[in-house]
Amino acid sequence: MYPDPALSRNSVIVAWKEIAQLLAVDPGRLRPADELSGLDTLPAQGPGDIDDLRTLVMFRCPGGGDSEVPSTIGGCARLLAEELDRRAATSET
Repeated sequence: MYPDPALSRNSVIVAWKEIAQLLAVDPGRLRPADELSGLDTLPAQGPGDIDDLRTLVMFRCPGGGDSEVPSTIGGCARLLAEELDRRAATSET
């Protein structure tokens, strides 16, 4: 995934790896355009699943449960990276 210039590269990488770890998938196998609905066939060998990813995004990102979870891996990674950047900026002040 190529980071948006508005996001720190490190935040994008951390978010991407966190998603891959939650889904028990090698980060290189995920693509930004992967639809969450199409990932339901992932092997249930890891600690998490698609519902866990949706929950993570809903509660970690601004708006909490009020925001709609993106339909793609890239959208989820973007929201998580934005939140990581926001927290980093807040801790620097």
